[in-house]
Amino acid sequence: MHLQLGHVSTILVSTPETAKQVMKTQDIVFASRFQPLAAKIISYDSANIGFLPYGDYWRQMRLARFLASHAGSPVNLTQLLHSTMLTEAAWLQHITGLESKLEKLHHEIDRLLDEIIDDHIVVDNNTTSMHEDLVDVLLRVQNDEKYEITRKNIKAVILDMFSAGTDTSATTVDWTMAEMLTNPSVLEKAQEEVRRVFGEKGYVDESKFDQLKYLKAVIKETLRLHPPAPLLLPRLSREKCEIDECFKAERFLDSSIDFNGNKFEYIPFGAGRRMCPGMSFGLANVEHPLALFQYHFDWKLPNGMKHQELDMSQLYLGVTVRRQLDMHVIPIITNPV
Repeated sequence: MHLQLGHVSTILVSTPETAKQVMKTQDIVFASRFQPLAAKIISYDSANIGFLPYGDYWRQMRLARFLASHAGSPVNLTQLLHSTMLTEAAWLQHITGLESKLEKLHHEIDRLLDEIIDDHIVVDNNTTSMHEDLVDVLLRVQNDEKYEITRKNIKAVILDMFSAGTDTSATTVDWTMAEMLTNPSVLEKAQEEVRRVFGEKGYVDESKFDQLKYLKAVIKETLRLHPPAPLLLPRLSREKCEIDECFKAERFLDSSIDFNGNKFEYIPFGAGRRMCPGMSFGLANVEHPLALFQYHFDWKLPNGMKHQELDMSQLYLGVTVRRQLDMHVIPIITNPV
């Protein structure tokens, strides 16, 4: 499908076959990024991983981020970033005042990020803690002569982490709980598995997540039906080329389909060179709260509501799709902390 968004000619890829063409067969052609105005201003001239143009510098920053976090973070394009795609005409940006608003927002964000970095520098100079967070490791990587990483680059990566946590993981947890509540047998199986795996230990941690086969299948099925960023981030063609509903978690139990982007009928994190760098980080943020929810609580809907009556309407915000209405549920403690 062809869409003309302002002066940007956009092609919507909507089948596994064409997705494979874009993300694998001709991945190198589509490895760059379209850069909306908001990304240029807020993300330090697109210095973050999500919008950095493809090339040597992008590869260097991606490697540095991997060293810093081992998983990164899902890159979330907020409604503010999305809105600039529809107003790419320069004269519209001035008429709407969008550019000045973005500049003001950028200054506020920049001040906050400077404070975070300065605080870490002071702490690092006065302590020898063995526990490093993302900022500590980025500062250490900056001192490595192999990487040309500036303070601006560090701020862009931190901003990636901040902006990503607002929608993607929380949205997926919300959708997963909603699907389990509308499918009581699924909820019962997930609770049985989590309580069996962690029952002897008495609490939930990440040490046995590899044993939560059914919960992982539930998460996969949720991402199949409700990918938080269903259109992914737009790719920019670097040269001319040609390219050709029932909730059932069990479909993933004995399946080779995974999140890694090799099966083009299922790509919630994208695929190829511009696949989401924070897939592992995002999955951990989904698995942990869901495992805690199923271990410690039973769940029911309020006011005698039947599971078929739970509203599953969707609301499209930016590139993420949330549930339209807030979900109200009653937790019943089964395994107190």
